Order: sequence, then structure tokens, then C-alpha cells
Amino acid sequence: MPVDFATRTSLRIGIAGVWGRMGQTLLGEILRSEGAFLFAAGSESTSHPRLGDPLLDPQTREPLGSSAFGDAGALFEISDVVLDFTAAEAAPQHAAAAAASMFQVEPAQAREALAGFEPRPLRGQRIRFEQGFTVVNDAYNSNPVALASMAEALSRTPEAKRRLLVAGEMKELGAGTAELHRQAGEKIAALGNIDFLAGVGGAARHLIAGATSAGMPEERAKFFASKQDAGDWLCRTVREGDWVLLKGSRAIELETLLETLQARFAAGIPAASGRE
Repeated sequence: MPVDFATRTSLRIGIAGVWGRMGQTLLGEILRSEGAFLFAAGSESTSHPRLGDPLLDPQTREPLGSSAFGDAGALFEISDVVLDFTAAEAAPQHAAAAAASMFQVEPAQAREALAGFEPRPLRGQRIRFEQGFTVVNDAYNSNPVALASMAEALSRTPEAKRRLLVAGEMKELGAGTAELHRQAGEKIAALGNIDFLAGVGGAARHLIAGATSAGMPEERAKFFASKQDAGDWLCRTVREGDWVLLKGSRAIELETLLETLQARFAAGIPAASGRE
């Protein structure tokens, strides 16, 4: 049911993807919010290895007395707000669960109503190329939290043979620009399964520095001063089975890399074979 935010002194927060890096970070923040937010519950995919494990306080490791739901619908029923850190493929199911809870309709009815939904341009658009790779165009805008969330979603995409993250610099971060980019790079490296990270433009060099300092091999973490150089590298590197995420601030217009890929592969030029 709709929540009257004006009259509530605290909100019950649900976390979809509670066992992931971002989910655990948020869980810790909620537990230390001094009552402003309450942890309602968490959910995970039914195939997640920790689905039945007791949830713990990320800092103290004390049990919270519950485990993650395998049914997202149950999460939406008991939460005022749900923050979703799961793979992009789960978004339609979770959107249907949210709509079913909000409008008090059957989940199947909500799924049918949302079946034809497509993301707005530059916001999670998924483009499948005939050469067998997939591009997720989320280049409308970026910030450290949004980048970390999308990077984790990419890391949790099971059908990807390789994962390529192309991140444009994040604008309007003020005096902390360099450090925030460095921290973002460290978080991406810590995911452990991002095969290539490309930073594009200006402050993105700090993103790459953070990633390599956290253990990502230098040959897989590259900085490009220009989008043209980044596009040339991407065309040489991408191959069948890859998933490519484009994420950057609006001023960077990173969607032009998608146009570069479309121009290169429209004529049926095969994607790269072998591993760079």
C-alpha cells in the first residue's frame, strides 16, 4: 500500500540483493541510523548460495534473526521502500512485485501489464549485437553510488562470459573528486570478476589508479583521455559472450561509444576472438 512519508518517523527498508557488496553496505548503514530507518527484510535469487543463511550485522557479525527471502514479492509486502541491488535481469520481476503490492493486484496481472515496458534512452538500455555481445547503455549520468550499484549488477550477470565496464569521469564531485574516483575503482576491483575496466576522461584516471592499487592487473585497467581512443580499444577488445556496461556523467556523453560499436559491427565485422 502507498506510504504516507509525511507522517512516518521511520521507514522499513527492504534490500533486494542483501548479500551483495552494496546490499551489505546499506544494511550496515540502516542498522546504525538511530531509528530513522528500520531494516525490514532482505531477498536474494533462489540460486544464491547464501539464501538460507542467517543474516548478520555486517560490522558486529551478530545475527539479525532472519534470512533472505527467495520471493521478492514477500519483501515488497513488508517493506515501505525496497532498494534493489540485484542483476538487471531481475528488474522486471521486482517491478511487477512492487506494482502488485502498491496497487493490490495479483503478481501475474502486474507482470502482464509491465511486459511491454522498455527503459528510457540511456537508462539501462540493453542492446544485443549480432556478433554475440551485449551492451548495457546506462550513460545518462553517474555518481559514486550509482556506479558501484551498476558495477555490482554487472558482476552478478550470470550469462556474461566476460564483463567490461567503461566508466566516464564523474562530474560535480567537488574537492573530493580524486578520492571518490579512487574509492570507486577500489570497489570495482574488489568485485573480483570485472574482466576489463576502462576509465574515460579527466578524473577517471583516479578510478583506474584505485582499481590497480586494489589488485586489478594494469593490462585490464586502462585510462583513455578521449572517447575516440576508448572506442577504438573497445572495438578491438569486445568479443562474443561479453557484457559491456557504459556508465558516465551526462557531460561525458559516453553513449557515443555505443554509436562507435554500432558503426563498426553493423556490417557484420566479427567480434574479437581470443583473449587480450
